[in-house]
Amino acid sequence: MKFPKNSENKHHQSIYTNTDRKARRYQWINRTINGGALAILMALASVVMLVSSASADSCKNVDILLDNQTSVRVKALYANFKCEGESEKKEMFKNVEVPETTKIPVATQQDLQSCKGKKMDYIEVHYKVRCGDGSWSNEKFIKDSSFLNAFCASDAGKQYTVVLPAGNSQATCN
Repeated sequence: MKFPKNSENKHHQSIYTNTDRKARRYQWINRTINGGALAILMALASVVMLVSSASADSCKNVDILLDNQTSVRVKALYANFKCEGESEKKEMFKNVEVPETTKIPVATQQDLQSCKGKKMDYIEVHYKVRCGDGSWSNEKFIKDSSFLNAFCASDAGKQYTVVLPAGNSQATCN
């Protein structure tokens, strides 16, 4: 038995009316749009989750740098810091020697979560100065509040640099 091709079958009638075809087309468009909208919604939800998890950990991996612009070697001992609306806190780190006219990290990966999303009011680095005889001076400190980006909103490479300016009267051996 041979079946006629559609082109040969002049009496072939569609089981769908024009109205049915339009309805099916709109259903397909609606499904496509809804599927696309669902995909966009899922992507946005993922981004929100990533941002919220990042902000939950913000200020956890903060580096504190000391920019020693003086002509003497110093040893950074620890830092006090204060964020807006908070009391002063102390952050301990290893004693780090900072050569004259050098800028290096004195504390890395510090957990300053109490500052999350807040402005850093100041950081106060306590240090000693290297004397000519090889001994170290009494403890001194430098307080800095002139940060380029004072808000601690992200832990991705967040750094605060405290500057010990050249000519600082505290940068002497006594």
